[in-house]
Amino acid sequence: MSLCYDFDKWTILTLGLVAISLSVGLVLQNVHGQEWNTTQQNIGPLENFTRTAQNGTKYTCQEGSNGKVLGCSPIGNNTNAVLMKPNAQSDFYLEAKVNLYNTSTKSIFQPYGGELKITKFQIQGNSGSYIDMCPSLQCKIDYKDYANFSPPNIPEDTLISSNPDFRLQDNITHADLGPKKKELVEQYGVDIYCDVFDIVEKNWQELYYCHDDGPIYNNIHNKFDRRSWGSNFTGIYDAKNNMLKISGNFTGHTQRY
Repeated sequence: MSLCYDFDKWTILTLGLVAISLSVGLVLQNVHGQEWNTTQQNIGPLENFTRTAQNGTKYTCQEGSNGKVLGCSPIGNNTNAVLMKPNAQSDFYLEAKVNLYNTSTKSIFQPYGGELKITKFQIQGNSGSYIDMCPSLQCKIDYKDYANFSPPNIPEDTLISSNPDFRLQDNITHADLGPKKKELVEQYGVDIYCDVFDIVEKNWQELYYCHDDGPIYNNIHNKFDRRSWGSNFTGIYDAKNNMLKISGNFTGHTQRY
């Protein structure tokens, strides 16, 4: 009788220990899984890629999980300074004086931003996109002196944007058109959206460096037939001297919007 009782007691005790071990194992497994999932959600992947500036200098850049460029450094240089600058020899180039609104009286009738007084505006080259726009390669540019301008609003907004208009006159290709239609088909616009990736605040400077490769939002487009040619843009906004320089190159992406 005592032997049977002892056997039953040890059997129950053993089964209890096994049940406790299984429960602890499941709890640890669930906790481990939750920690791993949390880590994956909070720390997004960072991707490194190489970018070549207009002057041929190569940079190593890092992109966050949100798709934004976090920063670029020249290859072979330990400095964090980013040297990508606008190039006047690019397919597109613009220089302008910035006139900001008085933000102290900002209202719905006078939003945050300002306007550009354009001092230099050019489109050039022999790329396929430019030939689409100017088949004769002998076009004359008439640009409007003023354009809207939206500066970065740090830290809420890192975007620099503007939408200048111009006329690209092609007297050879459009020689058979009447004067009104000729003027209509020669109307173009530029959509510039340039994301700030570095700010230099040294020696009384306040320079915003920007770059964006988006071929859909960044483009030069014909207002008549709605064709658009994707572009990338690189710029410097000098906030102390109220100057903006933007250059761009066609990406080869073409569509109608």
